[in-house]
Amino acid sequence: LFEVAGLPEESMFAAVGALGDLNGDNLGDFILVMIAFLFVDIFDTSGTLYSVGRQAGFVDENDELENSDEAFMADAAATVAGALAGTSTTTTYIESGAGVEEGGRTGLTAVVVGVLMLSGLLFAGLFKAIPAFAAAPALVIVGAMMMKQAGDINWNDKEMAIPAFITMVLMPFTYSIADGIAWGLISYVAIKIGMGKMDKLNPVVNVLAVLMLMFYVGPGDQSTFDWLLSFIF
Repeated sequence: LFEVAGLPEESMFAAVGALGDLNGDNLGDFILVMIAFLFVDIFDTSGTLYSVGRQAGFVDENDELENSDEAFMADAAATVAGALAGTSTTTTYIESGAGVEEGGRTGLTAVVVGVLMLSGLLFAGLFKAIPAFAAAPALVIVGAMMMKQAGDINWNDKEMAIPAFITMVLMPFTYSIADGIAWGLISYVAIKIGMGKMDKLNPVVNVLAVLMLMFYVGPGDQSTFDWLLSFIF
């Protein structure tokens, strides 16, 4: 039970050392992977922060998350640090909704959870004996708590309801928050264009929708990004 957790199989900063192996043959693949990770991390973090922030009451009347810059910077720093240390992705998790539901509203909640997580270094043997599906009931409860936010969606407005529905449905079926948000964004822009309301779209939203479409659609079994990079590298 008191087994001490070992270091990751990949040594610290192994990723940095691997950069020296890049050449013209694999640079395109490397860039494609970086783009994929970038989009996944951005949309996963955005969805999680907004959902948990809304649950905690940190989303204002303009649907903007308070102190979002600081939150994204903290997540970005943790992601980089975790990757350099060879750990799994260190980022925001939707399970934080459980802490919010119990009354957590400040960084002290995260600090307490972090300190408790340190016990995993000493009780690695015990934690390994707990099957992964043991966390399923907690995730079901978190999901139920998050669903109450769906009531804030104007379901009579089809321009908002359809993208919202696509987003919510694709997240569990694709096992990816990023995929759900991406296709929700693409469908939102497509609906606006189809209704002749492109002038009401934010240019940033248009650019993101195009980039997302390039990531998922392309000739054959390639994405557009992959296809374009094949001509460059």
